[in-house]
Amino acid sequence: MKIVHAIPYMHPVGGGPPVVVDRFCRELQNQGHDVSVVTTDALVPAGDAEWVEAYQHQYPLHVVPAARRHVFGYSSQLNSMLKHQIANADLVHLHNLWSYCTGQVDSLCKRLHVPFVVSPHGMLDPHSMSRKAWKKRLYGHLLEFPRLRHAAGMIYTHPQEQLLAEQTCRGLPAGHIVPLGADDPDLTGIEDLQERLLEQYPQWRNRKRILFLGRIHPKKGLDLLLPAFADLRTEMPEAHLILAGPVSPDYRVQFEQTVREHRLEADITCTGHVSGLEKWAIYSLSNLFVLPSYQENFAITVVEALRMGVPVLLSDRVNIWSDIVDAEAGVCCPLDVPEIQKLLKQMLSDEKSRAKLGRNGQELVCRRFNWKSATNRLCQAYEIVLGQ
Repeated sequence: MKIVHAIPYMHPVGGGPPVVVDRFCRELQNQGHDVSVVTTDALVPAGDAEWVEAYQHQYPLHVVPAARRHVFGYSSQLNSMLKHQIANADLVHLHNLWSYCTGQVDSLCKRLHVPFVVSPHGMLDPHSMSRKAWKKRLYGHLLEFPRLRHAAGMIYTHPQEQLLAEQTCRGLPAGHIVPLGADDPDLTGIEDLQERLLEQYPQWRNRKRILFLGRIHPKKGLDLLLPAFADLRTEMPEAHLILAGPVSPDYRVQFEQTVREHRLEADITCTGHVSGLEKWAIYSLSNLFVLPSYQENFAITVVEALRMGVPVLLSDRVNIWSDIVDAEAGVCCPLDVPEIQKLLKQMLSDEKSRAKLGRNGQELVCRRFNWKSATNRLCQAYEIVLGQ
């Protein structure tokens, strides 16, 4: 199959969707499919001219300039680039909503008689819809929702995502469930890197390390985690919170104010964006991974933590929470500060239980959440769509 993936941004600062596109494209190419990606330079930080190089030796990545590098991804060059790529494609896979890219894919696929499928990446979830709600409702009913109804299929990561999406937008095309995966990293040299990290961050030594890895963004529940951690610190002063990820610019002031209000400066480390072996080393140094999100479509970081044998504490708004709890690989919490604090203390106090949860998590990832099996499921969905 010749498949074109279209996404408004591919820079790592965009979080999960660029990772999903990248991993699927690598595996599709490994399986012999002809794959390309069309995107813009939306969200690329000023001065970062090297980000494309990480992708280009894997598969063709076509990047056009976006006006003001805004998340909407408007580009006067996007239509011509998409048209050139779609003309000979069997299928187009559109990722994300609320972007200029959606309308271009819809109109071009209609004109060129090429089917397209859509991965909304949780953007039809009620919590996502509640942000800039009136704009999304108006834009959705006038433009975005009719475009989605033109698709040949929807690709969801979990049945819960499909359920919530279909409540938001009536009349969506048939849905296909394609769980995501975790990388199987080369861990050569990780012990040396762990020691270098402990030298770089001496405050991590002899501490019980809680890890949050991802964008520092309002939806991630840090307004719950930070006060819960502040309460925990009074009972468990050896606890230390690692926040590994970029801070969303529009959240920075509020985030820093919350840290100061709870006097957490000495008990939190903000590493910024991490990747590669450094990311896996930080996972492996952690005693517990936490994600108290208000909304999470799949949460690759949860699966990555499990891959490294780290037990997880996640909110009941992370769609895969029941899979994790059923496998006894982690614990679920409500969006409640006292409950989060209680479970943090309980999990950090029970080393034997953490070890069991970690082993179960590794078994779960090996069995269900890997990119090869995910891509096989994706190809099955593609074949169903093309056979319609």
